[in-house]
Amino acid sequence: MYQIQGNNINEIQTEIYRILSKKGSLITVRNQKTLELYPLMIRLTNINNRCTTIKNRNWNLVFAIGEFAWHMAGSECLDFINYYSSNWRKISDDGLLISESCYGSKLFHQSSNWTSLINELRLDRYSRRAVINLYDSESLGLKKLDVACTVSLQFLIRNNKLDLITTMRSNDLVWGLPNDIFFFTMLQEILALELGIDKGDYYHQVASLHIYEKHFNLMEAINSDPVFFEFEMPEMSDIVTLKEFVEKESIIRNTSNIDISLDSIYWNNLLSILKLKAIEYSDLIFNQILLSSPYKDVLKLCPQKYFE
Repeated sequence: MYQIQGNNINEIQTEIYRILSKKGSLITVRNQKTLELYPLMIRLTNINNRCTTIKNRNWNLVFAIGEFAWHMAGSECLDFINYYSSNWRKISDDGLLISESCYGSKLFHQSSNWTSLINELRLDRYSRRAVINLYDSESLGLKKLDVACTVSLQFLIRNNKLDLITTMRSNDLVWGLPNDIFFFTMLQEILALELGIDKGDYYHQVASLHIYEKHFNLMEAINSDPVFFEFEMPEMSDIVTLKEFVEKESIIRNTSNIDISLDSIYWNNLLSILKLKAIEYSDLIFNQILLSSPYKDVLKLCPQKYFE
């Protein structure tokens, strides 16, 4: 087993790219060549260092926050997430829904999983039963496009802090891992606030961590110049505003109305980032939002074509 620990997601990722290029096994899965590490355990010791800022990666923070809103809305609607990334259309089985990979639907709309999770940890602080299963084994043997990569989430309170252990059957290093860790650590921070305890460490265990052949050149570019900058997200606050954040994301996405805001500074800063998707890249308002954002340096990594 490969074990990688770091204080931020960038030092973890650059180390994975380095090891993958040297020790990865070349395998072909569904007619696609991949380099694979098998298996892998990651430990992130500061979950607020969740934003990918590797210079050659050009990570998309707007998409990450849009995907977060999609999960938190519990929506299975393809058009919702397709607004932020057209790649999702490639895995929809019916062109309408993303049923298996929308973890928010399973967390918040199926059998009150999230509420049960909170109650379990409130009633039994050291419970080992605070687990949510996200993988449907009925997909075995079926030629489905939409199959959940995440098997389970387990939340544990230890040393008066909330840890999260995520188990993945499969994880693409380029398009999967950065956004998965972003979303799951956001969930971890939300639950810690719900429970009134400190955040702990984040563990991400993967059976097959891989990179596809189309990204081999990207891997080489990152390995030759593994530069990133430090960026720590602010402490989350005002989780009572989260529902309103999700509602106003829908207004921006469906009407392009950007004349809305939230009272919470934390959530309003995230909402402002989503406004960038609804504005012309060359618009003066775009630049005003970008330059006034505490996330401006991360946003500048986002490919310009994403906004066009």
